Amino acid sequence: MSNIATRLTLACMAVTLVACQKPIDTADVLPPPTPQAAPAKQSDGKTDVILPMHAKKKGPIIVGGCKEACEDPKNAFRNFTRALFGVNNEGLPEWKSFIDSTTLIHNGDQLGTHWADMWVMKRFDERAAEVDEWLAAYLRRVGTVSEAQAVEDALVSGLQFSRISSTEVEFVYLAPHRAAANNSGEWKIRMGRRGLEWLVQAIYD
Repeated sequence: MSNIATRLTLACMAVTLVACQKPIDTADVLPPPTPQAAPAKQSDGKTDVILPMHAKKKGPIIVGGCKEACEDPKNAFRNFTRALFGVNNEGLPEWKSFIDSTTLIHNGDQLGTHWADMWVMKRFDERAAEVDEWLAAYLRRVGTVSEAQAVEDALVSGLQFSRISSTEVEFVYLAPHRAAANNSGEWKIRMGRRGLEWLVQAIYD
């Protein structure tokens, strides 16, 4: 009789242990699925493709962008001049990349302040149009050179500079002879540091 009672006791204990075990939950094994945003529907019924954050393209550079070509003030000025006249400019960015359109002063005209205000007011397209208009007008103003060597010679013999501060350097440049030029032969240009780049912040010509 005692054997039967013992067996019944052991059987009850086994049932109790099984009942107390935690059931296997797939949540303990697999990570929860990443929620996906539903694709947006366009008015024409097509579905927009939603890119993850890391796959989105960066916007265009608004100010600067000359990078290695303007890491120090002297080379920045030389490369700006080469790019401006379109000589010895292989591998150089466009000359407008050397312009700081947020602070630019041209013969006393506070263009940069005006353009910065337009940006704050979110007049982006109008600002871009005005900047492009000035760039085109200035390119016509400086004229053209027929010989690349004339630009290089002027960068050696016709260039003086003075450091205004740790972030500003002023250059006096005797420009070479240019066809259809509409400005002075002597330029005063202030280069200023913006981040890692040295950009043109003021032009007096």
